[in-house]
Amino acid sequence: MRSHGLSQSEVGLLMALAFGVVGAVGAFVGGKWVDRLSQGGLERGLWMIAATQVAVVPLSVLAYQIDSLALALVFFVLPVLVSPFYLGPTLALIQTLSPVPMRAVAAAIKMLCLNLVGMGLGPLIVGVLSDVLTDAFGEASLRVALSITVTLGLWSALHFWLCGRALARMPEPAPSSSAARPA
Repeated sequence: MRSHGLSQSEVGLLMALAFGVVGAVGAFVGGKWVDRLSQGGLERGLWMIAATQVAVVPLSVLAYQIDSLALALVFFVLPVLVSPFYLGPTLALIQTLSPVPMRAVAAAIKMLCLNLVGMGLGPLIVGVLSDVLTDAFGEASLRVALSITVTLGLWSALHFWLCGRALARMPEPAPSSSAARPA
């Protein structure tokens, strides 16, 4: 709204289309792609997630800095598509690596962190950073704050890569034996 002079309803429509439709497609495509890569080892899917997160940081920064709404949206397509790649695979990995009695709690902790940090603290941090940067950047402070925070994707990518490296050194987890329990 601040950068491109859009109304709340226009922003809502763009967000619904971008994050709703394109993001949903990305979550599905990412899950299928990681499933396929993981047949050669769980680490391969995690490394792909790390690589896509690194690749989209520059596109996101460009999208935040561009004055043209149409061009900004073009630069956002790939980041919006691949940003949810991690959702399904991380939940599946949690379920695969957690002991059966702890799977629900492990999934709940993941969702708590996702919601509390990503959706709760994320906007707050961007807003505070934008306020702090207002004297230096004026109206562009929000763009700068968003560009700074999107680079945290590099830190996330590092942890996906490290997790993949750790998994590469582990033996494959045994299939769940819950179905084979005697009656």
